[in-house]
Amino acid sequence: MSKSKYTIDDLPELPLEVFESFGELRPSGTAPILTIVPDRPAAPKPPAAPTPLVPTSEFVTRKYLVQVTYPRLVCYPISEVPDEIVLDRPARPDRSDLALTAKAERFYKLSAHPAAAHGGPSFCSVKYGPWSAVAIEETSCTFGAPNHWLLFIVEIPQVELEWYGSWEDIPPFPGLHVIMGTLSKIQEGSACCPGYRWCSTTGSCIDITIKCPDDPSPV
Repeated sequence: MSKSKYTIDDLPELPLEVFESFGELRPSGTAPILTIVPDRPAAPKPPAAPTPLVPTSEFVTRKYLVQVTYPRLVCYPISEVPDEIVLDRPARPDRSDLALTAKAERFYKLSAHPAAAHGGPSFCSVKYGPWSAVAIEETSCTFGAPNHWLLFIVEIPQVELEWYGSWEDIPPFPGLHVIMGTLSKIQEGSACCPGYRWCSTTGSCIDITIKCPDDPSPV
């Protein structure tokens, strides 16, 4: 891919209305930059317990990796970049081509913004990933209750959402595209539900009022 020289004035203006639909443009807490901080959705209410209420002895936690795209916007004060910059000239991918969109990095200038402490223009870059996200699935301690899910992007922890149900029930998140076919389980474990304890003799969770065979410890 060829590189071209630009001055800041050559760059297009950042389309704020597009990116601020994903969240608020704010200063980063760790560097002198501006970035989009998405509004975190309210935690979903746990669904009503099924009837009849049938408890289970253990729950399972599964951890997955999945690929996602999300616009990571970073705006630097102009004072921290050269007057003349050399950038890759990105292709203009068709937005329907996810692979090309993910690889493209776009560059803009932000002439002014109230959140910019330096008061002057900023140099902005936008990259869509793809990013690695972690999805955690946890089964319920009530038979028939839907599973609980949590998903977050490793490199952009502000992007986090949770829901109940199946993987396909994932709710929308502004700007986030989950590449559904990339879900891959990396870890699975189980633990005893409240009211049960692990019994090594039976290799299972048993009622806490029942003594584990060959267990010298009191119940």
